[in-house]
Amino acid sequence: MNALLRWLAVIAVCLHTGVALAQSTSIPLPTLPKPADGAVELRVVYVSNPRLPEMIDAQMQLLLDTAQQGMLEHFGLRVRFNQPDKLDIASLFQRFARGHIRRLGASIYDFKSGRGDAARLRKAYVEGLGRNKDDLAAQIDYVQPYLLGPLLSRTYEGLGDALMHTHLARLRQFRDQRMPDGAPLLDDTPYNEYMYWGSLDLIRLPYEVVITNQLIASAEYEDVEVHSAIRGGISNGITAQNGAARHWATSVVSTYPFIGSDETTRELRGEESYPPEVAARYAGYLLVHELGHQLLHLGHPYGRRACVMNPVELLHFRLWVTRFSAKDCPMASSGAMAPGFIKMPLPQGVKP
Repeated sequence: MNALLRWLAVIAVCLHTGVALAQSTSIPLPTLPKPADGAVELRVVYVSNPRLPEMIDAQMQLLLDTAQQGMLEHFGLRVRFNQPDKLDIASLFQRFARGHIRRLGASIYDFKSGRGDAARLRKAYVEGLGRNKDDLAAQIDYVQPYLLGPLLSRTYEGLGDALMHTHLARLRQFRDQRMPDGAPLLDDTPYNEYMYWGSLDLIRLPYEVVITNQLIASAEYEDVEVHSAIRGGISNGITAQNGAARHWATSVVSTYPFIGSDETTRELRGEESYPPEVAARYAGYLLVHELGHQLLHLGHPYGRRACVMNPVELLHFRLWVTRFSAKDCPMASSGAMAPGFIKMPLPQGVKP
């Protein structure tokens, strides 16, 4: 939402810069069965980081059940999930080859060591904010209540500066949080880095849905998302190309923003803590949002609060969900709610 969709940046890095943003071939809209004819089959894997809080099996089932109901309500699609496979996070990251790590690392702003290039990051902000042709005024109105510094001009430059300041300030707060084992919430592993989670095509992970308890919060030089920046670089969800997935894309959902109890996460949630079943249900709607990207190639209708595709403000999930109204946010023939609005480049080695 997670990230809409920073896979554009990932692709340029991961494919040896061999796929340009102007690439003419893109993933075609999936041919999906009508509800009366059957369900869309989706394979699920749960990736666990034992350092961080986790949902129990009953919560995971409620998450998937909510997503099933939400897909039918908001998009008129039936989906069916398998019993989730399980994978520990270290095993997942070990699948990335040294060459992958080197190329991904070149696009990561290193906030942990303090050696990140601020000028390069600012350039990414200014150049990236308009890439999806999202309305500048709508983006400013969306983020302005949550900025930690003044917006000096209603331009891409002014918005970029204000977002970058907010992004890095909150990211440092996450780095300062300590877990029960004494290590930082965002430790020295790359597990929190968006670039890896958005690059599952590199390791051809054979799933359409990945659920993880890992907090995904980082900064990249390649591209930016306004809704992620205001919450410190958190990606609640990600949808990115993957040649091993049935529809050539995989959706990732992080449960940490719903259940994490550290001070910074609670602040971004509006100081709310959710009962277990509520957290699972809200996470299920996040999966609906990501599957809207994957199966329908929908965009982000910023400010249209009735739409499940409107990104959540900060981590205010309760308010986000209570505003949904499928009848007030129908599919459109143009704009972000039009199927095919987002043009996803094809995975590596896949022909249209």
